[in-house]
Amino acid sequence: MKPTRIALFIFVTLTMLTVVCALFPHSSLHIGATDIQMPSIEKLLAICPDTIAVHPDSALIVPMEGNNKNIQKTDSLSNIYNSEQEHKSTHTEHADTYARLSRFYETLTTTDTKAVRVVHYGDSQIEGDRMTTILRQELQGRFGGGGVGLIPLHQTVSSCTVTQELYINNSLQTFGQGPARYLVYGPKKNRRNNNIYGPMGQVAVMNDSLCKGSDNVTLRLTCSDNTTASHFLHIRILREHDSIITLPDTVSSYSIRLQGRGDVYGISLEMPTGIMVDNIPMRGCSGTIFTDIDSRLLDRYFHETNTRLIILQFGGNVMPYIHDKKQISTYVKRLRRQIHYLRRCAPEADMLFIGPSDMLTSNNGIRESYALLPDMDLALRQMTEEEYVAYWSLFEAMGGTGSMAKWVQQGLAGSDGVHFTRTGANHAGRMLTQWIIEGFEQYRKTP
Repeated sequence: MKPTRIALFIFVTLTMLTVVCALFPHSSLHIGATDIQMPSIEKLLAICPDTIAVHPDSALIVPMEGNNKNIQKTDSLSNIYNSEQEHKSTHTEHADTYARLSRFYETLTTTDTKAVRVVHYGDSQIEGDRMTTILRQELQGRFGGGGVGLIPLHQTVSSCTVTQELYINNSLQTFGQGPARYLVYGPKKNRRNNNIYGPMGQVAVMNDSLCKGSDNVTLRLTCSDNTTASHFLHIRILREHDSIITLPDTVSSYSIRLQGRGDVYGISLEMPTGIMVDNIPMRGCSGTIFTDIDSRLLDRYFHETNTRLIILQFGGNVMPYIHDKKQISTYVKRLRRQIHYLRRCAPEADMLFIGPSDMLTSNNGIRESYALLPDMDLALRQMTEEEYVAYWSLFEAMGGTGSMAKWVQQGLAGSDGVHFTRTGANHAGRMLTQWIIEGFEQYRKTP
């Protein structure tokens, strides 16, 4: 096609779109049960990355110049934060929030004689050991320990810290093979007909229901060699009656053979002292499922592993379905019930709730933060205050409303405007770890 015809086609198309935008009703056009909306001319012309609105008090990330696509490396990410804003963000937390972790901080002084467990539950934002791996590495580097902690028997999501291979009769099992797997979260078809799931909210059943020979499996484990968690000495097997394999020396890879029918709730790679940090992602979960897990299994695990901190990181998966403050109140009420339940199961553990990150949605063709995210963040903070649970606002730490758009531009978040990239997850993990360590330092200075 000739250039003149291409130019004419584009001109005619733009002209028609302009006419439609100008004549289209400002609210919407109702056709039966369907509402059709069309952005105004002003909004249509505003759709470009340079026009994303960012709250002036929360734009903590330095915008990139022009079309420069160079992404800052992990070791220089701290430079994107203004020191004055960072100081303000740290100290605008409620004055006694660190006090809610005082029992956990006290146990950090005892890790040279006994392992202390941290359990990090969250949605897909922590999947693949994202964020948690930084927390684990920093805590183990300071307080000792090793091993990645709790992992499922059959891993269906790749992890940056450990590779798992499951074999039956020397045949590598892919997703959908191996022992049958049931989850307390996600699609209902994956549910079990009882509440026996274990501390990961899942269970692998070693029988022939899914794959013949699933009562005799071999699990090969290989830890990444670039983290503090790369070596372990103990292998804890969570079944009806737990068992612990003690190796003659620390290793970074090992194969174990499991025989017999029954439930396997997870495998934990551990050291006898230091800090253990479990990464337990629950894709698509809102965090309101813990009351559907048998309390006896939770109680036993938390007690036997000396769990002293439970982290809950949820809220992002409900935001697309939140349309008013009443729905926020209903959701927060359900979370409050989960906190009560977990506290009964782990009375010696402190609790930390991490609110959702900033997230982008499309509004009349324009990508912007969810309008009710600040209200959700505030409601979660208020609830945790009332329940004497520590709260860390990931939303605020990112920079508040509009910050996700900047994180996407910086390569810290994916194009979906929801999930962090590996670089972004590492940075978020460092911010979280710094916040926890600052609390520990304050605790040590308290008379």
